[in-house]
Amino acid sequence: MVEYETALDRVFHSLADATRRDILRRVSAGEHTISELAQPYAMSLAAIAKHVSVLERVFEAYVDERLFAQWWCRGNPMQVFHFDCRDGGRWHISECSEDGNEHAFAGCFHEVTKNERIIQTFEYLGMPERGHVFLERADFVADGRSATQIRTLSTAQSIADRDGMVAAGMESGWRQSVDALGRLLEGRS
Repeated sequence: MVEYETALDRVFHSLADATRRDILRRVSAGEHTISELAQPYAMSLAAIAKHVSVLERVFEAYVDERLFAQWWCRGNPMQVFHFDCRDGGRWHISECSEDGNEHAFAGCFHEVTKNERIIQTFEYLGMPERGHVFLERADFVADGRSATQIRTLSTAQSIADRDGMVAAGMESGWRQSVDALGRLLEGRS
């Protein structure tokens, strides 16, 4: 398993806050007004609204097509053919890389659990043959240091598939995408 820890720790640290985690648990069980969420805490409605806002902003960057297109392909221009981020949904995009080449990718969403986890398939469509599919899992994990890590696990069907993707720059491309996500979220704070 490869874990990517970047400067995003300062962005995601908000998810490690005990109040925000409690609010997340309550909201995931059903909808609540800000007033209802504020009742157990000795804080203002504005403070509760801020806690809710941070959680929603992070998850939104993963599931909102417009925001996703701004960071996922290293921040490079992207054409979105299809993006339905929900359990059973699918996605298909094409990146225009810095060298002017087009790189198409596609996959299916197996699980999308708000502010906790996304499990999806990932396939680079530029391979000589189709079927070199990875299963990808991203978990949002509070680490106890007032920060949250995004732990990513990519599972290939074979060692050759894994080595081919790494040789093609998948790891460095993902790191660049995570950096672009950090810039996007910092700009939206």
